[in-house]
Amino acid sequence: FSVHGSHSVASEKFLFAMPETTIGLFPDVGGGYFLSRLKGALGVFLALTSHRLKAADALWAGIVNAHVPSARMNELQAALGAADLSGSRCREKASAVIASFASDAGEPTLPGLMPEIDRYFSAATLQDIVANLEAAKSEFAQKQLAALKKLSPLAMAITLEQLKRCAMRSDRKSTRLKSSHVSES
Repeated sequence: FSVHGSHSVASEKFLFAMPETTIGLFPDVGGGYFLSRLKGALGVFLALTSHRLKAADALWAGIVNAHVPSARMNELQAALGAADLSGSRCREKASAVIASFASDAGEPTLPGLMPEIDRYFSAATLQDIVANLEAAKSEFAQKQLAALKKLSPLAMAITLEQLKRCAMRSDRKSTRLKSSHVSES
């Protein structure tokens, strides 16, 4: 349900995107936080281009923790409801229940794209990212350049700056908040 939750499960119907720059906005603070912690320049790529990910890629990227077929979601919900999730090991217990329903999400495409994503989207400025894409002749680069040219330059510049600032934020506060919400009963 939420990338910020302790357990996130996707089905074959799952589709993930950060479309804010498409409508002239930028990701909310939570989006900036988790996007800046993805592998390489993946977060910048997703935030700037609004590229969509299916379950296999979201699982590979760490955006979701497990893939469960939609036909088994009601069973998973019932199993979680029936499980004793109390105590200090509640997360591990929930993980075990989810794992018993998890299945292969298929082959991710992102690993093959990461060299190009990192090459083009690791630049420090939006102008440099665009220049990287303009200089490249690959089909992937030209597709991303065409996508960026349709978006708000201001929204993309703000998004890039947001990701830079979020990358420097400490995880200490979020860890403290998560641990304070864990039931110790």
